[in-house]
Amino acid sequence: KPVNATLRGVVELGATGFNSFVVNMDNQKRWEILSKDFGESLAYEGLATVEDIRAGLKKYINGMFEKGVAKKDMHFVISSGAQKEPKTKIISNELKKMGYIVNNVTPDQEAKFGLRATIPPGFIDNSFMVDIGSGNTKVSWDENGTLKTLELPGAKYYEKGTSDDGVYKNVKG
Repeated sequence: KPVNATLRGVVELGATGFNSFVVNMDNQKRWEILSKDFGESLAYEGLATVEDIRAGLKKYINGMFEKGVAKKDMHFVISSGAQKEPKTKIISNELKKMGYIVNNVTPDQEAKFGLRATIPPGFIDNSFMVDIGSGNTKVSWDENGTLKTLELPGAKYYEKGTSDDGVYKNVKG
């Protein structure tokens, strides 16, 4: 359990929606999750206006305020898959106008963070991690003490006109 912890909020903007998490974390990086909300955004399907996006973001932000998270302890992360979507720039700009810092995560970072978060140290030499996102898929593994990563098509590759066979050959390769 965390000791003398601080509430922190994270809003993750993925390729198909917003997810928010509130965690209690101390200075030793011990943490516990207090809430998690998984939502969706029509921004990526082209059905949302700037006002819809702003309202959705305010909903998540206000929800974290209500749980006791201070503005300085809110973090916004835009996934690598979401960055491929044109509407993401609008969302990022709206957050910046509201005074928040937006963190763009690369596929390499997502893969490395995912591996560190999911694979216990005792299994690192014979395991790998696959993060299947809608915008892209990240694979990571440890190779003689070096973290290796790979980016592959996401689960919604068909929306980009990519064939099943093309994805199969890419992943198999």
